[in-house]
Amino acid sequence: MRKLYKYGSAKYTSSLLERGNLRIGTLHDFRNLEHKPGITDPNEGLKSVSHRIGHWIGGNASGIHGKALNNFRAIKFSPECENVMISNVHLTQGFNDPNCYIHCTSYALSQEVMDQFEGADMCIEIFNSHFFYKRLTAALNAITPLKKKMPIIEAVTYKTRSETWNGNDWGVSATRIKEPEFQLQREVRAIWYPKYNRPIKPEIINEPLLTQFCREVKI
Repeated sequence: MRKLYKYGSAKYTSSLLERGNLRIGTLHDFRNLEHKPGITDPNEGLKSVSHRIGHWIGGNASGIHGKALNNFRAIKFSPECENVMISNVHLTQGFNDPNCYIHCTSYALSQEVMDQFEGADMCIEIFNSHFFYKRLTAALNAITPLKKKMPIIEAVTYKTRSETWNGNDWGVSATRIKEPEFQLQREVRAIWYPKYNRPIKPEIINEPLLTQFCREVKI
């Protein structure tokens, strides 16, 4: 797995190197406007998918318009249905992803990335991300039972949260979307879902073994 980089203020970030101390946020907590610029985003976990039908005559769900009507739950076609005329219809499906734990890093080491985070003056390289997240998952699981033994680790997709239906599925999860204005962060997200349907909140993790898998790097 690639090396990952964590940017932040030395006042707080250095505690990861010294004691294995770090904060795990949640998707919905990122909507909190009290966070610093570069972190807060009131639209975290939200998106909408839409599809427009100008004029269409059909009777099954084989074409893109028929599939859209079925997938958006506007019309459910029966096998006998035919010669249906649809005009000037706009379909929209909103998504509000469930809350989950998130640890954000970047796949890029550069001053350009550091400048995206207000007050950041330190960068930590996670050089063994597999074992780092294995230990971190175990520590988080001791606080809140998790669905899986390892997080989902994926790069963020930078795009608008209003998208046109692709004709097949609902596209990228809203949990992994950020607006294009944040694209210089080159963010990677480790995502954990709680095992039970209970409220979750940001957690402070103290796991000394994490210090074995990261180090400070200079830019």
